[in-house]
Amino acid sequence: MVASAQAFPEYGSMIGSWNCTSAVGSSIVYRFSMTDDGGWLALRSVWNNPNGSGSSGFFQNYFRREPDGTGVAMSYGSNGWTFQGRSRSWAGSTLTFTGVQQTGRGDYRARETFTWIAGKLQHRWEELYNGGWHTTSDTTCVRG
Repeated sequence: MVASAQAFPEYGSMIGSWNCTSAVGSSIVYRFSMTDDGGWLALRSVWNNPNGSGSSGFFQNYFRREPDGTGVAMSYGSNGWTFQGRSRSWAGSTLTFTGVQQTGRGDYRARETFTWIAGKLQHRWEELYNGGWHTTSDTTCVRG
């Protein structure tokens, strides 16, 4: 069954362009849009690194699976990493996908979290190691 755009009301406020800054000073442009079939919310991003090391991009899809309503995130990084995670939906102002990230260093339990804070969108990646969650990327975005 192909989901329609109406199956994604919780993602509607994310659709559009966002200007983002990472905790290390990278400038990033996020563009959220529904795919043509309405079954996926796509995130396309372009990073501009402050140290002159160049740009990289990644592409993410979000799918609200029927009939149980589980959200599924599938991510692909330009450096070869992948992530597959699941979420039940927003918990207040936070949406968290938890799953496995595969990198050149191995496979890790990871989570990707979106949080609304005072009209801004925070996007955080974390990995589970040494008994706890550790932030690997923290980005704050405003409407572009």
